Amino acid sequence: MARRARYGFTIIELIVVILVISLLIILFTPRVSGPHGISWRQECRNNTIQLAICLILFEEHQGAFPAYCSKLSDMDVSWVVATFPYMEQNVLHREWSNPAVEPKPTSFIPLLHCPSDRLADYSTNDPLLSYLVNTRVCSREDDGDHGLAYSEIADGAAHTLLLSEGLRDSVPSGRRWTMTDQRYIGFRGEDNAGRPVALSDELSSNHDGGVHVMFADGHAHFLSDAIEDEVYKQLCDPRDNQ
Repeated sequence: MARRARYGFTIIELIVVILVISLLIILFTPRVSGPHGISWRQECRNNTIQLAICLILFEEHQGAFPAYCSKLSDMDVSWVVATFPYMEQNVLHREWSNPAVEPKPTSFIPLLHCPSDRLADYSTNDPLLSYLVNTRVCSREDDGDHGLAYSEIADGAAHTLLLSEGLRDSVPSGRRWTMTDQRYIGFRGEDNAGRPVALSDELSSNHDGGVHVMFADGHAHFLSDAIEDEVYKQLCDPRDNQ
């Protein structure tokens, strides 16, 4: 039987192409030097785009976004460790997948760190983390090892936050990709009682006026820190029909 010809692109392929084009635009935009110059802001935006590509590829290959905390060889790991294969961190992923390797190795990964997010304790083995996932998309569905699929984002991927930056010094111990508590590696736009919280309670940056975010459809945005609490909550909720 002859195979049917395939025409066009899948939605995931189109999203990845758009993200790659956005990344190329950033890379070829002239940078401005200085301790708080435009270059840091561009590099941070670049990081969020690349991390969104990793998460979207994970969804394409696994059928759902990674959970903010999932199991790997019977050990709780963060969404970062789960997506290592898509970050070209295969060596780290193999070592974390091997129960015989103890203690688990850590490393500073530039992709996971905003250059403006600086603390004095930096070292080459410090697993610093400047970026957080929406734990209502990267949730713990069913068995807890995966988040939502695109088909489960009822509000539409273009209206649902996927990823944001969050300063490490906004939590007492600093954020690291070895952590699994959703308070340190994610955001959700509401408290435990379902009441909206301020963006500044969960997300922060050293960029004036707001934070770099990525929506689930792959488009980048600079979200104002003056956003109303209820609107921020709605952007986090993939199923509120808002």
